[in-house]
This record gives sequence, structure tokens and C-alpha cells, in this order.
Amino acid sequence: FVQEIEGIDFKGALKILAERAGVPLIYERASAEEKDDTERLFAAMEEATLWYSTQLTKEHPAYTYLTTRGLQEHTIEHFRIGWAPDEWRALSAHLKGKGFNDKELLDAGLTKEGDKGNYDRFRSRVMFPLFDTAGRVIAFSGRIFVAPPGKPPEDIAKYMNSPETALFKKSRVLYGFDRAKQAMRKLNFATLVEGQMD
Repeated sequence: FVQEIEGIDFKGALKILAERAGVPLIYERASAEEKDDTERLFAAMEEATLWYSTQLTKEHPAYTYLTTRGLQEHTIEHFRIGWAPDEWRALSAHLKGKGFNDKELLDAGLTKEGDKGNYDRFRSRVMFPLFDTAGRVIAFSGRIFVAPPGKPPEDIAKYMNSPETALFKKSRVLYGFDRAKQAMRKLNFATLVEGQMD
């Protein structure tokens, strides 16, 4: 029932029910080779989120930008906001060091194919992870950031989102829904706004 209502897989439904019941879930760690393809994609997205978040230090101009927009430190941490550096293969190199391969990074929407090999999809962007209803990272939305007095070229999109993948179907995801769903049920009310910063 939970799988159908929430539109998630069995493991995601277990996570939701365990949280509601206050029961800790204990997972047996499988080796990288033993995990199925979907689990590998979730693992790659989680590792990418951790890496992006470590790149957004308090000294970074993008961090200052976020705080001047009204975000507090706990909000940045709670929503796991991060930074994609202006490097072609920094994330790829990190994830390959963690055992992920080119196909998995492409399938997760983290890289793109190029003439000289695969390269990171997101560069010079503030990274907003998108979560499924169980709170697992399934995609990213990256906002371009150029430190003052810089200005991004006209042909660069202000926001770039992950492509649709096995984990991410754009029409089925609302940013922040995983955190708001309980309050929405309780109050029987929701306010829908345009973007992550809204």
C-alpha cells in the first residue's frame, strides 16, 4: 500500500514505515558487486550529495550568497545544499575512487558523454539535491553561481536539472515534499511555490 501511495520501491516503503513506528532498520552491507543496479544508483547519488556538501565551505562565496538570501546554517545542512566546482571531472574522479563506473555515473545523470570522454554534468553551481518521498537523493538542481562582479554568459541556464533517470521522473517529484508531507497531511493544506529558494 505504501509503495503504491508514495510511488516508491519496497526498501523506500520500509524506511517510511520504520520511521513512523520508531523502529531502527539494520542493513547488511553488500559488496559493491552484489548491490542491484537501482541500489548502485542510489548509492552514487548519496555519495555525490556528500561530496557536493563538503565543497560548500563557509568561506566559499556561494555560501555567503546563500546566507544573504536568508538561509541559515542549519537550513543549508538540513536540505544538504552543496557546491559543484568549476572542474570538468572532479566529481567523476571522486566517485570512480569509490568504485562507481562510467555507466553508473551516466545512468544516474551525474555525467555526460563527450568527445574526450565523460565529464561532470554540473559545474560552478549551487547544488540542491532532490529527494524521493522516502528521503533518498534521486536528482539535483544546480543554480549557476559566478562570484561578484562576474556575470554568467547569456547562453548558460540559470538552473540546470538532472535528466530523467531510472530514479528520477520529473513529473512525480516536488522539491521538499519528503519533508513537508507529514505537515501537509496534518494540516490538510499546502502552498506550492516556484523554486527551491522560494
